[in-house]
Amino acid sequence: MRNAGKFQAGWGTIIFFIFIVAFVSSSIVSSVAATEPLRMLTVEMAPFGFFTKDDKDTGLLYEIANRIAVETGLSHTNSVVPFARMIEELRFGNADCSIFFLSKANEKVAVKIASVVPFKNVIIGPGGTTFDSLKSLHGKVVASVRRAVYDEAFTSDTAIEKYQTKDYHHSIRMLMHNRVDAMVGPEIGLYFTAGAMGYSKKDFGKPLVLNTKDAWLQFSRKTADEKKTAALKAAIERLLKKNVFQEFVNKYTDN
Repeated sequence: MRNAGKFQAGWGTIIFFIFIVAFVSSSIVSSVAATEPLRMLTVEMAPFGFFTKDDKDTGLLYEIANRIAVETGLSHTNSVVPFARMIEELRFGNADCSIFFLSKANEKVAVKIASVVPFKNVIIGPGGTTFDSLKSLHGKVVASVRRAVYDEAFTSDTAIEKYQTKDYHHSIRMLMHNRVDAMVGPEIGLYFTAGAMGYSKKDFGKPLVLNTKDAWLQFSRKTADEKKTAALKAAIERLLKKNVFQEFVNKYTDN
């Protein structure tokens, strides 16, 4: 009986030790996760994310993302990459977060943290053209950035042919060379890129406004960390109250 008592006491000590080790390990993992740099990505589409003449990352959403990270007090990295790559990096947990539109297609990839800034999504044709509804685009070909979802109704309308492009520059080039009938995307992005290519608003038709959608900060489901997501949400709320994001928007528009 004495041996049995010692045996039970011994196992009790072992179980207690295992519990302590597990608790400490969990705490260490949580601490490391909270202190590791935020790995941010910004979509490579001007004016949201692009490269300067000396090959430095910049852009509207690039600057906003950096400002949010600074507000959290967390160290961070941020790189401008093509949209398709951005989504894949988030999907596999090779990046933590990005700012982009919500869509059903990407719900399994990232969890939404907070809305950051609204953008008007439009369809634009060449000069002299006017589209007053999606129905007026039936049988037409519209350039759309690969995997981007600007409007669910537009995306699901099979009577409109979508021509997949790399970026806004590609969409504009296809439109101005009469390879497509129109292009779709955020108004600020299309006009900013067109201006950089030497075009003006007069070179395009009247925009068909599809909607106004918020760009959200979204965190990879593979790496979502409660401390980081909470810090990001709080930082965005503080910056919105100060109207900081609008200051960045004004920098990239004619206003």
